[in-house]
Amino acid sequence: MIDNNMVEALGLVLECGGFEKAAKALFISQSAVSQRIKQLEECIGQVLIVRTSPPRPTPAGKQLLKYYKQVKRLEEELSSRLVSTADEKYSVLTLGVNADSLSTWFSGIVHDFFKNHHVLFHLIVDDQEETHKLLTNGDAVGCISASNVPVQGCSCQYLGSMQYKFAASPDFCKKWFPNGVSYESAIKALAVMYNTKDTLHHKLFNNIFQKLPEKFNTHYIPSPEQLLNGVISGLGYGVLPNIQARIYFERRQLVDIFPGVYIDVNLYWHCWNIDLRFLRIFSKLLIESSRQALNP
Repeated sequence: MIDNNMVEALGLVLECGGFEKAAKALFISQSAVSQRIKQLEECIGQVLIVRTSPPRPTPAGKQLLKYYKQVKRLEEELSSRLVSTADEKYSVLTLGVNADSLSTWFSGIVHDFFKNHHVLFHLIVDDQEETHKLLTNGDAVGCISASNVPVQGCSCQYLGSMQYKFAASPDFCKKWFPNGVSYESAIKALAVMYNTKDTLHHKLFNNIFQKLPEKFNTHYIPSPEQLLNGVISGLGYGVLPNIQARIYFERRQLVDIFPGVYIDVNLYWHCWNIDLRFLRIFSKLLIESSRQALNP
């Protein structure tokens, strides 16, 4: 049977970045921390930590770390249920979310939930193709992801889709696309993308022209709001979520440079299959609210 004190020592060594810091957090000696982890490795029959600086978990160590984080969440949940209302502690929901969702529709749901529940949100922002890894590593209890494959030990629910379109300012179009947008003019024009993980520009471009250049002349702006401002101000043309850009199309501050052409990104809610009360309630609200915010 696994001793939770040993698992806690493992978790703190990895979270704190070293044996000395873990010892301080546990109020025990560094040698006692080392002994607990050694005993845990002997119990499991596998090496759990690569003794580098900072220490890194082995694949088996990652699995135990995920277990440790789940147990911590359950302990926090139990504590919040047992204390009186006057002494009620905040529960923590650590969630992964893509930047476009956070800047458009997701934050409103967070605000609505917080009004009625004693919860602190820890939001980790990453690309929608990457957020599910936060569940795999045990770094989050739920995430918005473009993947429809459930992570082991987690559930997966379809939320809806976000529609993305190519957009540019009227002045940018006059300068770079005076005769309309062709493959040649599009690869010469300056582009604006979120970061190097952002593949939407490439996917939509390939859907339109059935080929890709070796590279684009690209500005990288890792902020949805500032990326939008960059496109409006004429830094380049870019792929924007229609939920964010449509008001600027209506005001003619932006031009839909390929009318009727778009790419849909399906979004899914993944969360741990453990009985965390606030996670369960938030999941229900998120699924219901996303039907109004996203395309079916």
